[in-house]
Amino acid sequence: MLIGDDFIAIKQDGFDPQLAANLRHLGAVHPLPTVSYTSTAASSELTSNMEIRPLSYGPSSNPAIRLLEAREVLAQRAEQELSDVGRKGFKGREFADVITLKKIIALRDESSKSPKQIERQLGLKSGVVEKLGSKGLVGAL
Repeated sequence: MLIGDDFIAIKQDGFDPQLAANLRHLGAVHPLPTVSYTSTAASSELTSNMEIRPLSYGPSSNPAIRLLEAREVLAQRAEQELSDVGRKGFKGREFADVITLKKIIALRDESSKSPKQIERQLGLKSGVVEKLGSKGLVGAL
């Protein structure tokens, strides 16, 4: 049941000549054909030519869930990296915190050190500094 402002808004729309003219101009809505395995309606020529396949809306097709899964994978990799620091065969850190990023930018932009020198000095994996891009792309404020 509509009461109050909802009812008034609907009544005003009903008396709006511009809205009525726009609706008449649009005409009747013709929905896209849908596939229903339980429909009792006769299938039209259009639907008979369509390929029938079930729609999949599983977790793998949901962008929000995929984002959360990717974040979880990155968090696990970062935790594993943290536990490997200092162990024999450790090739350097790939994940950097804000303080490390500031150090990288300062060494690169102000001290003009090469990416290899910065990675060696800060214990980073080879190629990490280059992922920040060239000077000017990422910098200190």
